[in-house]
Amino acid sequence: NDEVCTETTTLKFSYDENNRLVSYEGNEEYYDEDDEENSIFVQNYTWEGNTISTDFKSEDHHSHSLYKLENGLIKSMSESVDVNGATESSEIAELTYNSDNRIIEFNIDNKPEARYTWENNKITSYVEEDGIPYSISYNDKTCNGYFPLFAMADWLELDLTNLVYTNPELFGLKLNALPSKIETNTDKYKEIIEFDSYTFDSDGYVKSFTVKDSEENITVTLKWE
Repeated sequence: NDEVCTETTTLKFSYDENNRLVSYEGNEEYYDEDDEENSIFVQNYTWEGNTISTDFKSEDHHSHSLYKLENGLIKSMSESVDVNGATESSEIAELTYNSDNRIIEFNIDNKPEARYTWENNKITSYVEEDGIPYSISYNDKTCNGYFPLFAMADWLELDLTNLVYTNPELFGLKLNALPSKIETNTDKYKEIIEFDSYTFDSDGYVKSFTVKDSEENITVTLKWE
């Protein structure tokens, strides 16, 4: 029999009076037939002028990040990870934007991580560092507010910060188009990721949706206030 396992991640975000993210608390619960795990992590954000600094703590490591902004957009990010009081790793990310202030390139330590193509204010394709191209299609629906990139950011190589979810305007990513599919089909690699089953609250904000690929089925549930 196939082993059944479930994983639930809950993220709670807090904001200041300007709707800027100031902290989040995460809780990950994992369960299968042989094991059960639970972990809690907290990250705080401090906004000062054209910088945002963060402090992240979990059970096994402590990290710091610094974001530098220009004209309301994040242009660079640096991160250091401390393990047992010593800096174990660090990296610097740089972001490039088009004339519409939409992110088009993301580099880490001067190496391309991903490049994005925009059409009609939607990301229609991107290429990862290994050269694999992906195309993105959308359904004919839109939402109020914006589409939060939960469960989509991992595949866009944009899962580097929760600011992508809560303050997407910092990356030129505030859009209300709803994706339906991300796919790639090359000689070496084929993958299809489907977004489906959108539901909306009474104000037209996305309340839930599902993400499916060949290995897992994810349900994302959102609460707006």
